Amino acid sequence: MKEKGVMSRNSVITNISIADMVIEVQGHCSVLDLPLDGVLDRFLGVSPKPVRRLFMEWQRSDEELQPEGELVYDPGAVWRMYASNDSWCAEITYALDHRATMSKEVNCLLYANPEWDAFRLVERNITQADGDMFFLGACELIVRTSIVMVGGLMLHASPLDDNGRGIAFCGPSGMGKSTQLRLWEGEKGVLAMSDDRVVVGSDENGRKVCYGTPWGSKPEIALNASAPLNALVILEQSSANGITELSSPTAATRVTCRAFLPFWDKGLMKMAFKNLNEIVNNVPVYLLRFREEPSVVDIVRSVL
Repeated sequence: MKEKGVMSRNSVITNISIADMVIEVQGHCSVLDLPLDGVLDRFLGVSPKPVRRLFMEWQRSDEELQPEGELVYDPGAVWRMYASNDSWCAEITYALDHRATMSKEVNCLLYANPEWDAFRLVERNITQADGDMFFLGACELIVRTSIVMVGGLMLHASPLDDNGRGIAFCGPSGMGKSTQLRLWEGEKGVLAMSDDRVVVGSDENGRKVCYGTPWGSKPEIALNASAPLNALVILEQSSANGITELSSPTAATRVTCRAFLPFWDKGLMKMAFKNLNEIVNNVPVYLLRFREEPSVVDIVRSVL
């Protein structure tokens, strides 16, 4: 990993725990200085039983950033992955038009070792506020890839804890994940953990667990919480309500569409599919056809 053009870092260290993975961030400022509406504050500290420890150097450069290696994956938006002999290099670009004071594109490079446990994030030295590239692009890519190495996956889903029973509602944008959380709001013993991303991992006994994450459209829902995963629920809007358990092959197909997969690495893809098969073979997967009405809560609870 080249050091060309990188400004010297200071000794500010921040520990972040997401899905029981601890990321030690050493860089030019504290994560606490980022304008993140307090979301990442909930994930600060060290998990009492970390499943993986990660380290990242967070730096800035005055020079124009150029990715290293050969382009191997381009999903068409936000970031592209390059491969070199000893590392991966993700070029991440965001147009932060939603911030009144930030209308320029922000660029950074994230270097990762083959094990995805050591990283270097290099940002263009444009404005101090641009430091939230750590949160908006790099941190999510780190978590969703590193969790694969310990048997987990990140899914496009909204998880909640229903009195100690974890449920993850899966679906594309607009299918009703936020609607489900709204229907469950106010139910006794229910805690919504995220409205857009869930990490599915395993506890010390091998039982599948769902974790809240910092990423979503509603900062107040993003919680550093977890629950044993009792059900994955695939959402489908309908004029009538009903829930059906899916066979493992069908479940695997439906869940794959909602998984964040490491397409750039054959070895990681093999791990990811192994993890996915273990999830659908150990957690019931249901298809929920629903319309927006309170009775949906009882329908889901009937299969837990």
